[in-house]
This record gives sequence, structure tokens and C-alpha cells, in this order.
Amino acid sequence: MNKYVLYSIILGFFGNILVWFQLNGQIRWPIMKDYIFLLCLLGMPISYIFFKVTEFGYEGLGSLWAVRMVIYAVSYLVFPFLTYFVLNEGLDTTTIISILLSILILIINI
Repeated sequence: MNKYVLYSIILGFFGNILVWFQLNGQIRWPIMKDYIFLLCLLGMPISYIFFKVTEFGYEGLGSLWAVRMVIYAVSYLVFPFLTYFVLNEGLDTTTIISILLSILILIINI
């Protein structure tokens, strides 16, 4: 794994954490619904983060398919854990298997 792939993965984790809170925070904190315009503005820096994720990922992996698979895997590692820890939604067998498959996708592509 080269530095560009590492940058892409780190930014991918950070970007997916921001997206999770931007889209799902309203469930935990209903007051967020009152600030939808500000949350939408947050989409601009998040888009920039994912622009850089794609740039670094493509530089490091040389294939847009590989970038897509790596970032999909990263997103599926972030979502269930934030949902579990912030919203207290349990992890069922399907989710656990999907997490394991995401780890496998990540390993295969890097």
C-alpha cells in the first residue's frame, strides 16, 4: 500500500463520518432538523473531501473500480459502528457478515 492509498482511506473514513452525522444526526438530535440549510452547506466541504479521496485513490490504485470498492468498504465499516454506538442499534448477523465482507473487499483491493 502506498501513501496515496493510505491518504484515500484516511480521508474516506473522515468523509464518511461527516456524512453519517450530516444525514443521520437528525435521528439522535432532532434539533438538527432546524438547521437543514447549514447541514446542506456542510455538503460542500464533504464533496471536496471525496474529490480528494478519488484523486488520491486513483493515483495509488490506478483504477477507478478499485477506488470505488475501497471507499465502499470504508463506508460500510463506518456506518454500522456509528449506528451502533450513536443510535444504539444492534448488529445483527447480516450486518456482521457485511462488515466482514467489507474488510475482505478492502484487503483484496489494496
